[in-house]
Amino acid sequence: MKTNGDNTMNNIKKNENDTAPDARDFLGGNYLRKEDVTGPVTVTIEDVRSVAIPNADRKKLVVWFRETTKPLILNMTNTRKMVDIFHNTNTATWRGRITLYVEASVHYGGKLVGGIRLQPAVVTDQVDVRNLVQMPMINGQHTRESNLEDETDSYRVA
Repeated sequence: MKTNGDNTMNNIKKNENDTAPDARDFLGGNYLRKEDVTGPVTVTIEDVRSVAIPNADRKKLVVWFRETTKPLILNMTNTRKMVDIFHNTNTATWRGRITLYVEASVHYGGKLVGGIRLQPAVVTDQVDVRNLVQMPMINGQHTRESNLEDETDSYRVA
């Protein structure tokens, strides 16, 4: 770096409170990126809109989730997957839970770059119905607690 005889680096003072930053903090952006998804994560769709994205030649579908602050821009592959998951092209019906994950084999512009993919919400082997069903309560007590164990067996996922 040319400095015309003035060493600019000597004029910059290091603050003792400065820390080594994580580079991801500077990549930022307003939308979810593969670096934001650290593993498979199940999220709840709150809204889907057509949005004009800067430097894009046309509007893109953007999905907002209850659990994240950043929405996801849908590429063609993920748009097709959403149609497949919800069995409908009407984005107003795209509500519910899906699972986001990073697929390492995603190519873009002829390069292997990785990217976010989505799938139907991952279901565990067994569902504890007690967490899904709101039992009627009388005076703060569940009314059918004694019969709950027998009834949950019929709801177990094989």
